[in-house]
Amino acid sequence: MAGVSENAVMDALGQVRDPDRGKDIVSLGMVQGLVIRDGNIGFSIEVDPERGPGFEPVRKAAEDYAKGVSDGRVTEAHEYQDALGFVRSARSILRSLSAAEKAKHQAVLAEISGDLDSLAVAWPSVVPPGRVDADASLLYGTAARIEIASLKLH
Repeated sequence: MAGVSENAVMDALGQVRDPDRGKDIVSLGMVQGLVIRDGNIGFSIEVDPERGPGFEPVRKAAEDYAKGVSDGRVTEAHEYQDALGFVRSARSILRSLSAAEKAKHQAVLAEISGDLDSLAVAWPSVVPPGRVDADASLLYGTAARIEIASLKLH
């Protein structure tokens, strides 16, 4: 992750819109505490407490991936695999929705599913390879997009 700047992370997060408020999460001041240190990226997205639970699986995956992958190399296999498990859990949650829920929220669920699909590059295999073509910023950005999209489900 060498060379990732605060501006690059904020620019990426600036593409994520809060559907209820119609603006991006950066300009709304939802992104707080951005830190880039030793190849790791950290930040929080501040939301109302009742909106928080839907954001958890992919955010947790991003945290674990950041612990397990550094500068494109898998450094902690169990964190790499834990992160994959959280993404699979998010997919399982989507699959478990009732037919009525799926029909009611078809567009939003397609958006979330597409975001989950975009993470495939982060796990080329279940067994950690020596190198991967992704870093935690991909997961953090995707987690933010999924978090915002999930707001449309309420």
